Amino acid sequence: MIKSSLLEILKTFSIKEYREFGDYVISPYFNKNEAVIKLYDYIRLHFNDIGSEKFEKEKVYGEIFPNVEYNDGFMRTIMFNLTQLVEDFLAYNNYKTNGINEQLHLIKELNSRNLDKHVIKNLNSAAEKMNKYDHEDELYFLDMFLIEKEKNILYDRTKNLLNKKDITEHDLTKESGNLIRFFFIHILKRYRYLLNRETVMNMKYSPEFLEEILEYIAKNHDKYSNLPSLTGLVSQVQLLRTDDDKHFFRCKSLYMDLGNSIGRGERYNGLVLISGYCTTQHYKGRADLLKEYFEIQKFRVMHDIVKMHKNDFVTTVYYTGVITASVLLNEIEWGEMFINKYKNELHPDSRESAYNYAMARIREKQQRYEESMDYLKNVKLENVYYKVNVKSLMSKLYYSLGHIDQLTDQLDTYRKFLKNDELINDDFRRVNINYVKLLTDLVKLKENTGRVKASEFRKKLEETDTISKDWLLEKFRELES
Repeated sequence: MIKSSLLEILKTFSIKEYREFGDYVISPYFNKNEAVIKLYDYIRLHFNDIGSEKFEKEKVYGEIFPNVEYNDGFMRTIMFNLTQLVEDFLAYNNYKTNGINEQLHLIKELNSRNLDKHVIKNLNSAAEKMNKYDHEDELYFLDMFLIEKEKNILYDRTKNLLNKKDITEHDLTKESGNLIRFFFIHILKRYRYLLNRETVMNMKYSPEFLEEILEYIAKNHDKYSNLPSLTGLVSQVQLLRTDDDKHFFRCKSLYMDLGNSIGRGERYNGLVLISGYCTTQHYKGRADLLKEYFEIQKFRVMHDIVKMHKNDFVTTVYYTGVITASVLLNEIEWGEMFINKYKNELHPDSRESAYNYAMARIREKQQRYEESMDYLKNVKLENVYYKVNVKSLMSKLYYSLGHIDQLTDQLDTYRKFLKNDELINDDFRRVNINYVKLLTDLVKLKENTGRVKASEFRKKLEETDTISKDWLLEKFRELES
């Protein structure tokens, strides 16, 4: 079979990229090997048959070199050369389309040849392009650093500083200033990722220089306060470190303000992070943060910030999380709209499971328990949080349908799973274990075993952080009536 890595790359190509790669392959500047061109033409013509016998090496060789005895070594060489070409093409395309990358390389080369007029012309052109940017992110400051670096090289080479009057207004500090801003934004993004990972998983990291960076930015507030891409990251990192609501509301105000210079990608990341904070705090009993979470999601839907990029898939975690909030806040109509609006934007591998889980949540809320159970049976458990959420919903359905024996068995496996899985976040584990204990006691009340007193159960429920507290209270009141 033709080398799989070659075909894996070509599978990702658009029609336009196929056409451009064909031009690339036949260009004598990039490739002078006729055998490689023949192999590419064969793949292009038979691409829809990838995986069939048409792509056996001997078959391909016979088609492109008729009446020639098969030579495995030669065939492997051709495949290797075409793979190298397709990788070079990707690198070339990235180089040509990545912002002002191409012009920066040109300026650097012109500077090395002492072509000063050409350097100045291209520096001015690059600066004009940068002035058109609508946001100042880490790549903006990296490009500005590289521009200022070339300016300083030109300045050092062409200015004769014989005395003080020869010093011009050229600002030599811009190069380092842009580099520092790039570093701060880049490193805080990375530390945000690590700290968020600590929150979600049972992991522990020790970010180097984090205290010093935050302290420096705070001391130089006036210098950085007009840079929302940086101040927003500071607030996110502080939120992850302290769980202080003041940082949450700073982030919310910043990332829901479409008038500032924060780019779409960073706005998306900020909204995702504060959404996660709301979820975590809700697990700890903060009903007010659930409402904040839902407000943020409605904003994201309204302004099409559900995905990082247009061609991305909606994540199953987000999809199911929004539906959970919709159900808890009794926003059923909006929830069903969301389910249907974004179903086809989920990844095909997880689409049906996510849809079935979401519909199961809606139907359970509508007290259509058998329908909910039917949906839930078609959910594939893809990660630990899916497993926990499905177990939680299944327990509610068993209880509501009066299937106490199944519920008892299910709560036992639920409890063991929570105890043994090491990836579950401690807060998430705790509120789920509390839920299992409370539901177990509720079953004892329902069965009138005499082992649990109603007054004690109510007090315990009121004082305990748990998932589904409103549902447990509702079922308890049904027993009292």
